[in-house]
Amino acid sequence: MDRERLGAWAGILSGIGLAGEAAFFMLSGWSAEAFSSFDGAIGILREGGHFLRLAVVFGIFNLALLALFFAGLAERFDRKAPALGGAVLYLGLVGVAAHSIVPIGFYSGVPLFQDLAGRPDAAVLWKGFKMLLDVAQGAGLFFMGLSMIAAGIGSWTHRLLPAGLGVVAILAGAMSVLTPLAFGTFLMPAAGLFAMGGILLSILFRFWGGLALLRPAEP
Repeated sequence: MDRERLGAWAGILSGIGLAGEAAFFMLSGWSAEAFSSFDGAIGILREGGHFLRLAVVFGIFNLALLALFFAGLAERFDRKAPALGGAVLYLGLVGVAAHSIVPIGFYSGVPLFQDLAGRPDAAVLWKGFKMLLDVAQGAGLFFMGLSMIAAGIGSWTHRLLPAGLGVVAILAGAMSVLTPLAFGTFLMPAAGLFAMGGILLSILFRFWGGLALLRPAEP
């Protein structure tokens, strides 16, 4: 199996997996407001911790598949636009590496904080834990967003992917980049919308992008 075909199937599976990951996060009762404090988070960890751990297992495997998807996209781009192919691959891999801290951290952190409930220092430890994951998530979204924007630009300038997919890639990338950049700015009220829009468009981008890689590139 060549790199493009491997990346194609990885993209399709990653898109399906991201949808499953989001579904299990919602089943766990997760919300940004609840997780902002230990008192709000511990109730969710106790009641829906098993769903949260299942969600992050999906997340870990999704990121591995996403790395293969970026490699497949880069292989397609190397034919006409090697610079853009490098941007798609390397920015994407940096994003995957940074974002991987989030699911791995949650997988270890859920049982840890369930055991720490009731300790006087639990709230302080949670604050540091959440800050680390927020930074990792922000870095991951930023670099993966830039990678998707590069893929979208290549779709338009070199017709390496369908034009409609290029639009989806640019929108998904822009929303992913804006999600961490919105904090502390006038865009803060829209951060949740950017995050949700970025997830939905990323699911579409991965699935559609995988299907596009299964087809031969235009001569």
